[in-house]
Amino acid sequence: MTKKKNIVDDLLDSISEFGAKLGDTMEELGLGDLFGTPSETAAQKPKVVPTAEEAHREGLLSTFRHRKNDEAERAFLKDAVGKYAPHVLASSNDELLTAHAKAAVWVEDLATAAASFEEVQKQTPRLHEARGLVLYTLKRFPSASTQFRPAEDSLSNPGRLAYAAALFQNGSTPAPVYQTLLAPLLERHAQANAILGIVAARTVNYDAAERYLRRAVEMNPHGEQTQLDLMRVLVLAGKKAEAYALTSPFYVQTGSQRDQTALNGELEGRMLTVRPFKIANLSAVIDSLV
Repeated sequence: MTKKKNIVDDLLDSISEFGAKLGDTMEELGLGDLFGTPSETAAQKPKVVPTAEEAHREGLLSTFRHRKNDEAERAFLKDAVGKYAPHVLASSNDELLTAHAKAAVWVEDLATAAASFEEVQKQTPRLHEARGLVLYTLKRFPSASTQFRPAEDSLSNPGRLAYAAALFQNGSTPAPVYQTLLAPLLERHAQANAILGIVAARTVNYDAAERYLRRAVEMNPHGEQTQLDLMRVLVLAGKKAEAYALTSPFYVQTGSQRDQTALNGELEGRMLTVRPFKIANLSAVIDSLV
């Protein structure tokens, strides 16, 4: 702390000394009346010297915002995130808390990110979504759902998918809720169709489940889990021959290493569920929100 204060004081003294020398030079050149003397300039715009606390906060903000995809830089930032967490959490400064949380996401210290986001006082839908995404990634599904709810009308695509998956993990959510939540994504996202396929299958609506899962496979034919879900639904719907006819394309498209016995076991006994998925580029998504 003392070292940081000395650096700031030295910098301010250097700036002040340079300003004085510049003012003397301007006077010697007869430009004082045009630009004003140093004393007049000082009277018009008093020098504001930051306190040690302000300088420390600015230093932390600069540190947390300085992110480079370099091993040494990442290690330095991760150390800073952990080292200054108690100070940041006690600061009651939303700007500092948000910068700290985003840096924590960048270095994949999500528990610290969740703690800092929780302390931010200004509540906005985008903040709620950012909190929800972090909590979802931590598999705190009830808490994630609670954060997503106030933002559900303006969620990003990753937010909609994570909210739907969290609701499924919590249980007892009616199928129409998922349909409303994921409807904007159905033409572009295999994951949205896959989730609705599982929801339909869990309500024994196998026709709808097959339709959604076939669309998901068309969008992402390399997705092993979705193909397994589709074949299981076909078996449950009494279309066993169709299900087993898909096993050869399954190996070609997914490159699966399962042997035939293991694959048959999936078709006959697979549990249909929405499995937690990793949010791609989580840090960039968070940055776009807050």
